[in-house]
Amino acid sequence: MAELCRQHSIHQATFYSWKQKYTGTTTPDQKRLKELEKENEKLLKMVGKLQMENAAMKTVIRKKY
Repeated sequence: MAELCRQHSIHQATFYSWKQKYTGTTTPDQKRLKELEKENEKLLKMVGKLQMENAAMKTVIRKKY
């Protein structure tokens, strides 16, 4: 196991963490998990953008009044 981890440049603890996380999941489950992770990333970017716009609007409003 140590040699395999070395070949792929991952730590053994990472391997065992992944093994524990993904043992028992099927391929459709794994695909769905990746889809959800991508969707979550997009939503987080949207939230960040909206927060920045909100802060900018508040700044403009404060300067006007």
